[in-house]
Amino acid sequence: MKTLPIVEYPKVVEEFLPNFADLFSKPQLRHLAQYLTGLILCDNKTVSGINDAFYGHRDQSTKNHFLTEAGWPDDQVDIVRMNLITEHVNQRHIQDGCLIVDDSLAHKTGKHIDGVGWHYDHSQDKIVLGHQLVSTHYYCRSFHVPLHFEVYRKDEGFTKNQLARTLIDRAVATKLPFSVVLLDSWYFNKENTDHIGKHHRDWIAACKSNRLVDWKGHGVALADVIKEAPREAFRKMALRNGAVYWVYSKVLTLKTQGRVRIVITRQREDLSDDPNYFATNRVEWDPTRILNLYCCRWTIETFYRDAKQNLGLEACELRIWEGIKRHFQLVFLAFTLLQLSSLNRGLGKWLSANLRTIGGKCQLAAVEILRAFIVFVARETSRQRSADEIVELCFRPAAQLRFSFA
Repeated sequence: MKTLPIVEYPKVVEEFLPNFADLFSKPQLRHLAQYLTGLILCDNKTVSGINDAFYGHRDQSTKNHFLTEAGWPDDQVDIVRMNLITEHVNQRHIQDGCLIVDDSLAHKTGKHIDGVGWHYDHSQDKIVLGHQLVSTHYYCRSFHVPLHFEVYRKDEGFTKNQLARTLIDRAVATKLPFSVVLLDSWYFNKENTDHIGKHHRDWIAACKSNRLVDWKGHGVALADVIKEAPREAFRKMALRNGAVYWVYSKVLTLKTQGRVRIVITRQREDLSDDPNYFATNRVEWDPTRILNLYCCRWTIETFYRDAKQNLGLEACELRIWEGIKRHFQLVFLAFTLLQLSSLNRGLGKWLSANLRTIGGKCQLAAVEILRAFIVFVARETSRQRSADEIVELCFRPAAQLRFSFA
């Protein structure tokens, strides 16, 4: 059964669409609005699924052309998005934040899709086919948004770490206020930490247990050094997110990094579980501060989850590289607009509890569209159209939807 046709854009799209009007022709702006709306609302987030969801839609080839061939300025779209983020940060008088670096796989099944490759998936513990995105994420207080991304392609000769350093440069260029960069263990290496240091930023990273420590004149694995820590050296620590750990901290000299503060966490009071290791260049910081900051890294994980589950990051069926990149770009844009939206909709307090999540915000947009459809049916009924006529009107291609702000 075909779902109800979309007869109006959700407020989150209408609110920000004028910011992009100078970058697109009117037909292109319509495609932008429809694609963003489809990413937020449609169950089927492919080009054909989004196209068919709209009342009065044209052939899907026009949207394929918009994504793969139309000459709109991708870089300028990202500049406008960054300006919106910066404006939001300034309005909230935010003076510091964290930059997070990570990667994720957009799984695919077709081997002949541009840019696709075989990559190790940690969540499945196996090699899978997909696009691997390396990205940066900005976090401050309760606000977080994705910044930039690059797709790791083995045929282009750049490593993921090289892409990460490029993305850090781009994040610094935005002038967004952040003083610390958060890394997982993959990105914890001297090249990356030195690069962060050149930008006068600090770093906190997850650390593998086999990292070599300069210990009593020898190179000893970190895990072996920590075995010498007495049980009473671990103290109970509650973090801002409610998690409770048993924590031990010590300043050590890593063979490749020099002097760092190492923080070891365990979840069990008897210390019988496997420890996690963290390192930072700020040797004077308290372990509580280090762990509370590192917990902010989780927001990039929730972004990737929401982008896949709610916004169609993995739904693109295009095979042409230009269209694939633009699909990823518009997913990042859709997430950003949902985070920036004022969300003052007046649709009842029963929705407000969910507005802290992307899924809840997508649900609110769906309620808005349902309301718009009810208004549409009421209007057509007032014009003496029968129920059969309204159904036929809804589910046949007709005149194009017009912008409500025009």
